[in-house]
Amino acid sequence: MLQQLELTLDDIKWALVNAPKLGIKANQVTVVGNKNRLRIFIEEDDKFGRLKSLKRALPSVVVKVSSWLSLCRRMVIEQPT
Repeated sequence: MLQQLELTLDDIKWALVNAPKLGIKANQVTVVGNKNRLRIFIEEDDKFGRLKSLKRALPSVVVKVSSWLSLCRRMVIEQPT
């Protein structure tokens, strides 16, 4: 599915790092390429609270806006329904 969207794990990583509400630094995100996963390391004492806040904020992160699409169409991370 990632190939159909012309999206890579690095695109997703940098979208998370550049999202101002998340406060994630580049050294906290690791790409696990052979498993198609991203691993986010949490360095805070309240890990459970941080996980809850990330879970709430991730669906609103804009991952990639394609130049050939109109500006009103975008791809976002969403929870499956």
